Amino acid sequence: MDFIQKTQGIVLEAPRVICAILDWMVKVVERLLVLGVAWMAFFFGYHFCRGSLPTSQREVIEFVAQNWKIVPILMIPLFYQTVRTFLEEVQEAWGIKRTPKQVLPTEAAVLPNLHASAELPSAPEEEE
Repeated sequence: MDFIQKTQGIVLEAPRVICAILDWMVKVVERLLVLGVAWMAFFFGYHFCRGSLPTSQREVIEFVAQNWKIVPILMIPLFYQTVRTFLEEVQEAWGIKRTPKQVLPTEAAVLPNLHASAELPSAPEEEE
């Protein structure tokens, strides 16, 4: 009986461990992707400013210039979580995090109580 309880505990913990590992992997891959794209942008910019672009890099720049709509379509989903996390950390660090709006007592009295159980209107009784 003790063995069965131990194995059930392991089975219940396995999904949590797998989810934690996958979350960690997603965070690492997102940050590596951001660093890779930033490095590539600086690399292309550096060679562009020096005027020493090889033909392969020129072709890549021409392709992106002609198909620029692909860039935002790919960048928004790829960097959404990373940028959002970064902005939240900056807000906390600089002390500009927004607090939820407080409802004043006068407003609370005027607003209807949505959580109270209200009776539904019944159909008018028919007279005989």
